[in-house]
Parts: sequence; structure tokens; C-alpha cells
Amino acid sequence: MSAFYDTVILGAGPAGSMLAMQLARNGRKTLLLDLRRPEQEHVCGGFLGPEIPAIWQANGLGERFKKLNPHPIWEALVTYGERFRLRRTFTEGPGFGIDRDEYNRELNLCAADAGAEVLLGSTCSIEKAERGFWRLTISRQGISHEIKTKYWVKANGRRPPPKNGPPAYFSFKTLYENVREEAVALHFVRNGHVGLNPLGRGRVTMCSYASGDYLKRYGGDRDGLMNDFMSQNVALRESLVNAKRTGKWSACVAEPDRHRVFFSDGVFYAGDAVSMVNPIVGGGISVAMAGGSLLAEELIQGGSEREIARRYEKRWNAFFYRLWKRASWIGDLERSEKVTRSFFNLMNKAPFIYGFLLKRSRLPVKRVLA
Repeated sequence: MSAFYDTVILGAGPAGSMLAMQLARNGRKTLLLDLRRPEQEHVCGGFLGPEIPAIWQANGLGERFKKLNPHPIWEALVTYGERFRLRRTFTEGPGFGIDRDEYNRELNLCAADAGAEVLLGSTCSIEKAERGFWRLTISRQGISHEIKTKYWVKANGRRPPPKNGPPAYFSFKTLYENVREEAVALHFVRNGHVGLNPLGRGRVTMCSYASGDYLKRYGGDRDGLMNDFMSQNVALRESLVNAKRTGKWSACVAEPDRHRVFFSDGVFYAGDAVSMVNPIVGGGISVAMAGGSLLAEELIQGGSEREIARRYEKRWNAFFYRLWKRASWIGDLERSEKVTRSFFNLMNKAPFIYGFLLKRSRLPVKRVLA
């Protein structure tokens, strides 16, 4: 491990990995850290939008993406209650289902192959050193290293919700087998939804998003929680009637932010650390990867920290603000059962609304790659 780096990034997910890869390719000495050990799972459905292959291709990694053998998904399904079901085809090409941890591992390898140092399962303490540098103490397997860096970036996922805010929402994840449905599905329930993301051969990742009230009600009984969800939504019940849960349960707080943070107290932010894109639109991974690329370009261009931050924020907003805002708005609908019911009644009368929202929820990748 070196004594000095141009950039140290905390968080080896899609945003941090893309940032590290592009900095290293441009000759910046880069260290990519993650507090998670390689065997720890991410609570994420793992849906990749149709725009994802273009992002890999633009970075010269198209063949590596193909070798991941992601499962193509051509349709999106949304359901609610006893009757509402609406299915639409992805017109710009398929989305994909993939194991999120496998996806992260490949991105970590891409960063390492580009020349970044990647250190997983480490802990670190940090303080502002003299002359504008950051001083870090990094510990792994009982060995500590003292290093310095010019830029410090947090790409370590969503920020914790404020203590005095509304009741937190949670994500719950597991794996089912023997599921027939081949569409990526959002099954809405009271104050939340259940996402099913096909992985092929009847396997699906289930990632639900629901009010913390459910967590209090069922405690550690996640299967009881799913039985409650299935009692509320016929299509979900039909999808899982013959399914077998083969994965462990994992959970985390997943409260969307109501503000964005790009730079604060000398620290840059990337991915969900800027602001969580509500998982209801399935665009978080795309925004993270493209957003990490934007920050890399601005750090490479250089200037004062505040100049870099201003350019970064301006470009991020130009590409992602509407998607972020739209996801937040749609996500707010499910916080009220009355509003959710009214919204689905409206879509029953005007089903084109779903097609419009589906199209508008995708990342404008052509603009980003331009």
C-alpha cells in the first residue's frame, strides 16, 4: 500500500467502482475501500435497466458484461389489490436480472484491472491533515496503514434517515425458486411494494420495500411478513404459490432522501450517498454508474474543490434530477393507501399512463454517453 493517493473512495459498489476505474485509467493513483467483507450480501433486487449495456460498452467493457450472462427481461409488470395488473414491454431493449454481489465483484475487478487498488473488508479512520490533505488510518486483518490523499469520496450507499423524520422504510431481500413469472414485477401492498426480479430458470430475487410498521408487527418473522403481503395482492400470491424460498433473509433501512449532497466539508459524494433514487423505478444502479463517471471526469479536469463540486452538481442535475424527482414522487404515492388506490383507479381508466411512467423512469443514457 502506498503512502499517498490522488483519490481514496469509500464504497466499492457501482458508483465507487466506476469512479475508481476511470480515475486509474487516467493515471490517478486511486484506492477503493469497502467496509463490507466480500461474502456480505447487498439488499438489492439487482434489476439492470436496458441502458446498462451501453454504459459498459462506452467504457470498453461490453464483453465483460456479456460474460456475466445476465438474464434478459423484456417485460415490466405492475399489480395492485384484487384486480389491477398492467404489463408493458421494454421498447428500447431488454432489462436484465443479475445477482447484485456478482455484479459488484466484476466491477471491482474492472477497477483493479484499470490500476486502482481495491481493499475490501477494511476499517478506516480519517482526519483533515495539514495543507489540505486527508490522513487515513486503514486497518485490515490486524494490520494498520497510514496514508494521505488529496480527494476523499464517499460512495458507501444511502445516508441514514434523520432521527426526527417520518417512520423509516425498510428493504427485505431473499431468493425464491420455482417462480413462473418472467417479467420484472412490482406488486403493490399497503405502504410498500414487493419487487420480483427474474434470474432465469425459475429463480427470482425478491426485494420488498415497506413501512417500518411491518417490521414492528412481525419482528424477525419475515415469512409471516410475506404471507401478509400475499394476502393483499392476488398476483403476488399467484406468483409465489408454488415457490420455495432458498435464500437467507437480509434487511436494511432504505429511507429515501429529500435532498442531495454532492460536496460537504471537503468530501465528495457519489451514488446513493448523493441521494437514494427510490427503488420503485429500478434506476439506482444506472444512476450510480453514470454518476460515478461524471465525478471522475470532473476530478480529472481539476480545479479547486468547490469548482469541481459546482460542475459535478450541475451535470448531475442535468442528467438525473428529473428521474430522481419522479422516483421520489411515485414513491410518495405508496405511503398512503388512499392515494395509492386512487392512482391505480386512474391507471385502470387510462393504462397509457403506466407506459409513459415506465419510459420516463429510464436513465437518458444517450445524453450521458454523449
